[in-house]
Amino acid sequence: MSTTSDSNNSPNYTNPPVREVAIAFLFNNNCTNEEFTNRINSFIDKVHPDFFVTQKRYKLSPLENNDIDEKPDNEIELKKMVQFEQTLIGVIFHDIPKTIQLSLSAKHFLLKCLRTEGQIPRYNSTRDFTLSRFEVLSVKYEQISSIRLFYRDIIEPKQEEHIDFNTYFNINNDVIPFEGGKLEYFQTVLNISNKIGSPSTLLFAIDQRENSEQQTRFILNWQIDITLNENNAKKDSIVALLDNAHCILSDYFESILNGNCKALFNEE
Repeated sequence: MSTTSDSNNSPNYTNPPVREVAIAFLFNNNCTNEEFTNRINSFIDKVHPDFFVTQKRYKLSPLENNDIDEKPDNEIELKKMVQFEQTLIGVIFHDIPKTIQLSLSAKHFLLKCLRTEGQIPRYNSTRDFTLSRFEVLSVKYEQISSIRLFYRDIIEPKQEEHIDFNTYFNINNDVIPFEGGKLEYFQTVLNISNKIGSPSTLLFAIDQRENSEQQTRFILNWQIDITLNENNAKKDSIVALLDNAHCILSDYFESILNGNCKALFNEE
């Protein structure tokens, strides 16, 4: 979950398994459709030409046709006369090289950094870029009700080895709760509020799959959700909470993955 260029307390790997790093802010108020549209249009103007819109999501709401005095008896003709209002409810952006994805709605702001050839997503740069882009949006930090830190790792074992969960992961009650049995998928949710200092959960999942060449690989999803209150819904507190969440994820990463697994990442 770290790279050689990312400063943190975790060991550095020359080829870490990380594929995505994402940070999301969820808002505690619902702005009107007009406010959201104005917010989006202003944001697009400010980030252009670094980002371009790849998808817009709309909600369709039926409108009454007040111009019609007499409604036709034919039900089919009546249906044809129904009009709909198209309301913008969300926008997804990409940067030009498609290494960053931004998702915006009236309820959330999400920035995701993606792995590409020659580019490994890092926590520090994702955090800093998220904050810089969020400040372009006309939403105050005090309006954030919760924050989320998400990682996706893909681990590709050497195919000549015996491959199962126990070969690469320390799935036991000393690390995370587990009941014995053959595994191809594992998920657990832990209450980590005492580690964060604010109501928080850690969701961790491992999914064993085969790629298009029928080679086994493991997909790991890590997600920490932190609920804010009026005391920590400000920039400095949010940064501190995110940094703490990242350290906790790094500790679990080092605990859950065993030596055989870490050797795949060219540990230095």
